[in-house]
Amino acid sequence: MTLSGGKDIVDQIFDAGYWLVSKSAVLSGEIKNHVEKSIESITEKISNTKAPPLQERKYNKTKVYKALRIGFQDHWKLGLGISATSLCLYLGYRTFFKLPPNLPKAESQVVLIFGDMNDPIIRNQVMDLYRRRFTVYICTENADVYKKHEEDQDFVYYIDPGCEKDFETFFLDVPRLASILFMPRLSYHPSGVISCDSLESEIHSSIFVYYQALLTVIPHLKRSTQLILFNPSLTSELNLVHHSTEIITSGIINSLFKIFKKYRKLNVSMLKLGVLQIGSQPSNYKFLTMPGSDIHEALHYPVYKMIMSANGYRLRQLLMWLTTLGGWNSVYYCGRFSYLVSWPLASLILNHHTCLSFKRFKRSLARTYNGIISLLPKSSSKSFK
Repeated sequence: MTLSGGKDIVDQIFDAGYWLVSKSAVLSGEIKNHVEKSIESITEKISNTKAPPLQERKYNKTKVYKALRIGFQDHWKLGLGISATSLCLYLGYRTFFKLPPNLPKAESQVVLIFGDMNDPIIRNQVMDLYRRRFTVYICTENADVYKKHEEDQDFVYYIDPGCEKDFETFFLDVPRLASILFMPRLSYHPSGVISCDSLESEIHSSIFVYYQALLTVIPHLKRSTQLILFNPSLTSELNLVHHSTEIITSGIINSLFKIFKKYRKLNVSMLKLGVLQIGSQPSNYKFLTMPGSDIHEALHYPVYKMIMSANGYRLRQLLMWLTTLGGWNSVYYCGRFSYLVSWPLASLILNHHTCLSFKRFKRSLARTYNGIISLLPKSSSKSFK
């Protein structure tokens, strides 16, 4: 079978297929050449092989080229610089600002505490410093009782406030004193009527015995030493139910704070305590019957931070100096409701007979509001319609 062209149909189909394949091959070759030329031109622009001509010949071509060249091969320098700077900042923060949980083993710091170990707050504070590897000296009236078990403890030593030999040994063994904690009685049971003799005896054994002992220590200080006064001032300043001794103790601590501020060898701070809690029970202000803050977070860590800031690196001391406005603001608040002491009208919101009376305050506001509404003229039903 043939067509008008004189060729067999099979030959015609073969010729058409051959023509299509050859054209496709030519087209693919042209596309390949075009793509290769495009890639070469792009690569030439990226690599900057053709440097732009310089208009001014007086500049050195090599220096100008190095100043203008910003290639991908130089980006690793920027990344390396950022990484090194970040690492230095992180290590500096960990070394100079962030406090370790415990005192490093290579360091040895001594803390002198004036207070009675029978008080749960004082005893808990002593054990916290003991766990943080501080060498703790405790000046207490019950020193003779605790000295019997002194050999079983590596970091706790006891000083009798009325024994001169104990202080002589202390001055010889301690070349550098990091901090002094003046802790009167801080835990009070429900208040009641006590005699004047009992009140005098309690104040004398809680404050004045340690005050006289501290006066014997101050002349022997070789440098400016941190002194932290603990003040149970919550109930006395907020007009809550108070213990007879507690309100007098708070006033005496405020007076001692002003007196010790004048000593050049003392860097004085005061802690005003709120409601603290050991475990599930409130450890101070028990007559208020209210939950308190955890003593580890509210008291132990702030005290540890204050000691380390005053005796640590220069940058840490500078940060503490800035946060206290050059030592002018040296009063701290630790424990629940302790910040209420700093409020100007806080005592007006509180009840004299119970604990915090926010509910009664709300009810009194509601009664006042209802009284004002009752005085206003009431609209009649017709006017309302």
